[in-house]
Amino acid sequence: MSYLDNLAPGEVILHRSRRTWFIFADTVAFAILAILFAFCVYSFNFFAAQSYTIRTIIALSPFLIALILLFNDVINYYSLDLAVTNKRILVKTGLMGQSVLDIQLSLITNTKVDIAMLGMMFNYGTLTILTATGEYRYTKLDDPQKIKSVIVSLQ
Repeated sequence: MSYLDNLAPGEVILHRSRRTWFIFADTVAFAILAILFAFCVYSFNFFAAQSYTIRTIIALSPFLIALILLFNDVINYYSLDLAVTNKRILVKTGLMGQSVLDIQLSLITNTKVDIAMLGMMFNYGTLTILTATGEYRYTKLDDPQKIKSVIVSLQ
């Protein structure tokens, strides 16, 4: 059970979102390039003057980098959870140590959505929530236009 499921009486979640699956795209592309690199190292005898161990290390080092990038992407994907209720916006950040931001709808002065070309194609973008106390920016959110429309309809 998430913190975002503990709501006040009469409060209902209208929309829930997290980061887009597209954050894994660059890591997948890098992993494909790592496979091609390893194939080239062994098939075309690149680094043939080197020992087998050194060739293996050279061929597998991009895989290690891809695993580190994948671990980072998984943490980024699961470390943000955003919920819009009929009274407030709740944003949970963090995986092990969690921080929850509670923004009352009456305190929101403006919302802004930035969507790049790839974001239009794969339905993700950046949501910026402006309040009197500050600016809260959340990148690579799934369907930020829907989140904004829900927030605007409640104000």
